[in-house]
Amino acid sequence: MRKTNIYSFTNSGKGKKNEDYCLYREISENTWVIILADGMGGLSNGDLAAKIVANTIFNTISTKIKVEYPEQVLQDAFSDADRAICKKSYELKCKMGAATTVVLLKGNKIYYCWQGNVRLYKNEKGKLIQLTKDHITNLYEHKFLTRCINGKGFRDNLPLNSFNLQNEETLILATDGYYLSIKNGNLKSNANNKDFELCTDDDCSFIEINSVLI
Repeated sequence: MRKTNIYSFTNSGKGKKNEDYCLYREISENTWVIILADGMGGLSNGDLAAKIVANTIFNTISTKIKVEYPEQVLQDAFSDADRAICKKSYELKCKMGAATTVVLLKGNKIYYCWQGNVRLYKNEKGKLIQLTKDHITNLYEHKFLTRCINGKGFRDNLPLNSFNLQNEETLILATDGYYLSIKNGNLKSNANNKDFELCTDDDCSFIEINSVLI
């Protein structure tokens, strides 16, 4: 048995609508789904896109996790989210999308999958290790996402990894508005102390997962 506690924070940037969306829920004993989505800047309805992506992924996982392997469930969930964004984009006659990272905690194992630059960190002996790799590139002095959920399908295989949980684990999901604004990259300290005064220019969100074997 594991005891899992989850804490989150989300806040909009100055004078703008919050386009980050946190969703986490225990769907059965020792099975948690944790999702952080970030609506794409420069596209329409970022807040709606983040909610559609997160809720579609959650619904697919909660429906299929009892009958399919976790890896397949995550792939199905991302595909369903992409189709949902495609449908809504067509209905609203606009372009929309979201970056997201999804964590599935099942028993003593973690599975995670992502598109974009929502990061997942793991605390290893007091040091934060970034587990995800940002899908981002620099072009003409501007940064652009190279992958996201935008209703156009996936050109490459979805990055999907897993690992066995230790007796005690701390993981942090964070959007760029959070991890880029924290002094010295000290996410763990700021997550614990709720020190958010730097998170003002952009939407900033994090989800902290603490899981202990009991």
